[in-house]
Amino acid sequence: MIAAAGALPPHWRVRVGVHVGPVVAGVVGRRKCQYDIWGDTVNIAARMEDVAEAGTLCVNAATWRRLAPHCRGHSQGCLPVKGKGAMEVFRIEGVLACAQGDAEKHPAPA
Repeated sequence: MIAAAGALPPHWRVRVGVHVGPVVAGVVGRRKCQYDIWGDTVNIAARMEDVAEAGTLCVNAATWRRLAPHCRGHSQGCLPVKGKGAMEVFRIEGVLACAQGDAEKHPAPA
């Protein structure tokens, strides 16, 4: 997503935050229905985006523990996160080669 946003006009440098956990999902509205998700998981993902630098993807320690076997990354240290206090934040640098091969063999369901 970051690479595509940078490669296509207007060449945006986006910040991405990801968190893993439970969410509440549903349809909002009666005339123009939209699907949305809510919850602490969404809020933490948004806060990770807030602390990310342009062109990077950041996660918190809990998400990093799940991603570490599959990704390259490093700690940015403990950063102040709005509404959460200090959280250790990790910047994802890339996907490990073995994880890329696994993704090709077992693509995510559509």
